[in-house]
Amino acid sequence: MDVLKGRNTIRYHYKDGHLYLYGSDHTFKVKATEEDYLTIHFMISELRNGVVKEEALVKFRRYSSLLTFLIEKDFVYTISKEVLKNHKEHEYFTWLEEVSPNNEQSLQMLERLAFVCPIEDDAAYSFMKKCEDNELNCRMDQQAVSYQVWKDDKCLASYLPYVNEQEEVVVAPSSSAYRTPVDHTLIAGKLLSPFLFYSLVTAVFKDYPSVFFIKKDLEVTKKEYFQLQRADSYVKKSKNKDPMKSLNALEKFLQTYQSSILSFNSDERYEKYLQLPIQIFTVQRTGKWEESDLFVADIDYERLSKFVVEVVFIEALQKEYHERLSLFEGGQLIHRTKALVKDDEGKLRKIARETIPEYEMFQRLLEKEQLDVTFYYHRTASGELAFYIRDEYTRSTYRYEYALMNKEYLPLLIYTWISAFKNGISVEKTGFQSVSISSEFKEAEDSFDFISSGDKRANDSNQHTNINPILDDLGYGYEVMEG
Repeated sequence: MDVLKGRNTIRYHYKDGHLYLYGSDHTFKVKATEEDYLTIHFMISELRNGVVKEEALVKFRRYSSLLTFLIEKDFVYTISKEVLKNHKEHEYFTWLEEVSPNNEQSLQMLERLAFVCPIEDDAAYSFMKKCEDNELNCRMDQQAVSYQVWKDDKCLASYLPYVNEQEEVVVAPSSSAYRTPVDHTLIAGKLLSPFLFYSLVTAVFKDYPSVFFIKKDLEVTKKEYFQLQRADSYVKKSKNKDPMKSLNALEKFLQTYQSSILSFNSDERYEKYLQLPIQIFTVQRTGKWEESDLFVADIDYERLSKFVVEVVFIEALQKEYHERLSLFEGGQLIHRTKALVKDDEGKLRKIARETIPEYEMFQRLLEKEQLDVTFYYHRTASGELAFYIRDEYTRSTYRYEYALMNKEYLPLLIYTWISAFKNGISVEKTGFQSVSISSEFKEAEDSFDFISSGDKRANDSNQHTNINPILDDLGYGYEVMEG
C-alpha cells in the first residue's frame, strides 16, 4: 500500500494573500486566503506523518491541484507503508529525506549496508551503540583503521577523524596523507560518534559527503567534501566578467565545500601585515605547513583579486588532481597548470625594468627597502611566461612557480616580492622558488611591450569538470577544464 509522505524539510509561510513554499533551489508562490492557509497547514502537517494515497486524494480533494503540485516539486513523495513503518522512527530517516530524491530506495539500500568501526578507537563503542539503536548492521574490526560503510564486498565510504593545524577536530573522509590523530583528551568518543554516524549514513547517498570541524569550545562548522573530477559537458549560464564577483563566488564556495583550498586571508598573521601601499592576499591550502599558505600582494586590489580567481585558485585545485587543468573565459584560455619550465640560461631574457608598467612606483619601493633585483623571463615550450627575479646582493635567482599566460601580472609579482621582504615572509610562501643557473646572465634586454602573451586558443580535447556547475551557480565567470 502506497503512502503520500511530506518531507520533514518542507519550509513555508503565509504573507499578503500568498503561500510561500521553499524548495532546495526555488521559492514557489501560491495565491491563498487565510482560511485556505489554515487548511493547507493542516494538510502538510498530516502529510509529514504520512497518509495512505487513496485516503489523501479523498481527504484533500478540494486542494487536489496543490497536492499534485507538491508531488511534482518533490515536497511530497510516494513510499510503501511497510518501508515507512520500519524506518520513520529512526534518527536517520529525516537525514535521508533531505539528501535523497528517492527515499524509499535509499532506505531499502540502507538495510543492506554494513558499518565497520576500528576496535581501538575511542568513539568505536559509542558509534556501535548508535548503529544498534537505529537497527543498522555494525561490527568491530581489529584490522580496521577507519570507520567504514560496506555494501557486499565494496567499501562505499570511509571516515577518519583528525586534528588540523587550527587544532580543530575534523570528521572527514579518510585520506592516504598523514594526519594528526585525535587524542581522547581533545574530545570524548561519545561526543564524536554522532558526527561519524551522520557522515557515514549520508555519505552513500550524497554527491558531496559531509565534513565537520569541531573547535575546542565545541562550536561546530559543517561543509561538503569536494573532490575535483572529470564530468559531462556543461553549458555555462553566468556571463560575469567582474573579478570581484568571481572572487565572492570562490569565497562562497569555500564556505560550503571542503577542498584542497581551505580559506582566504585566514593566515594567523594577516592582521599584523604591513598593508600600505601594497595590499596582501593569503590563500590557505592543504599540505605541509610550509607549503600550505600562499602570499600574494599588489597595489591594485582588483588586479590582485583577478590573479586569485584566474591563477591561484586553479593552481591550488591542481595540488590534488592528476591531470593538467585549464581555465577558460568565454572560450578563451586564461591559465593552465603544469607548464613545463626548463631553467635554461640560454633562453632567459632580461626585462628592461623602466618599460614595465608602474615602474616609478615599484622602483621607489625597491629603493626604500634597499632591494637590488633584476627581472628575467623566458617562454615555455607551450607558450607560457616564466618570470625570474635575480637578487644581485646574494647572487641568487628565483622563479615564480606558476608560468603565466598574461604578462599583465608581472607588476603584481614584483609587489609580492617587495611586500614579502617588508613583512618577513619566506620566499617559498610567495610562490617563488630558488633555481640554479649554470652560467653568467646575458645582458640583452627586451622591453615589456616586446613580450607577447601566450596562445589563448581553446583545445578541443579539454574536458569539463564537476566544479563548473557549482561555481556557475555562485557567479564565477570562468570554466575549469581538464587538459
